[in-house]
Amino acid sequence: MSEGAADVSCNEAREDLSALIDAALPRERQATLEEHLASCGACREEHAALLAVAKQVRSLPPVSAPPDFVATLFARLDGGDASVAEAPAAAEPRNRATPARPAGEPGAKPCEALAEDLSALLDRHLEGEAAALARRHLAECAACRERQAAWQRVRDRVGALPPLRAPADFLERVWAQIESLEEERRLAQRRRLEARSAFWSGAVRLGRAAAVLLAIGGGFWLAAPGDGARLSLVSSFGPAAQRLAPNSERPRAQRTRRGAPPPAPAEQ
Repeated sequence: MSEGAADVSCNEAREDLSALIDAALPRERQATLEEHLASCGACREEHAALLAVAKQVRSLPPVSAPPDFVATLFARLDGGDASVAEAPAAAEPRNRATPARPAGEPGAKPCEALAEDLSALLDRHLEGEAAALARRHLAECAACRERQAAWQRVRDRVGALPPLRAPADFLERVWAQIESLEEERRLAQRRRLEARSAFWSGAVRLGRAAAVLLAIGGGFWLAAPGDGARLSLVSSFGPAAQRLAPNSERPRAQRTRRGAPPPAPAEQ
């Protein structure tokens, strides 16, 4: 056994077994844990049991979470005790007033809609007429029987695992991860808003610059000595444009400057 493997206790190794299965350990930590497993039969046995459970879980068909899953999880995190190793108390068995019909009867729900009842039946949380109808559906539906058997195998394997106590900082780590994800979402939204605002701000500035250039260019164009074509264009805008346009019908030398006396009349 190497020095690194000797420094790892069985409790520390068991805490990392799940991360090892998920390939989520750093390379050095993974190498140290594998050395410990090579020399510890008890930890190897637990690792094999966890591998079997993980393989069984991956073989199950995907199931959609109920709509209130997140709210229920947060409520349990707020009021639960992460240091308790025992399983939470079982919910009261339910007997629905309008239980689902089995697949063979008219108006029966599809198998996906019965998944919740079948899971409750497996956990012994379903009783009465609803439980009887779920059992009849299992008797008639081979696919649901196979799925129920797979869930039962997973349940048996999980039940055979030794109980583990959650770390003391479990809740703090969960909330820190949730807050980190929320902060990333807020930052991404802020970046999108800033990019959109910068785009429209730049468009407005370009529009203003174009308007200023157009006004300056138009002023120079109207102030320059004109010809007949320009006068025709100016006159088409009406009297106001004519008042603003320079008088180009007489030579520039004959234009009277403001404040200069009028020219003397020609001698006869």
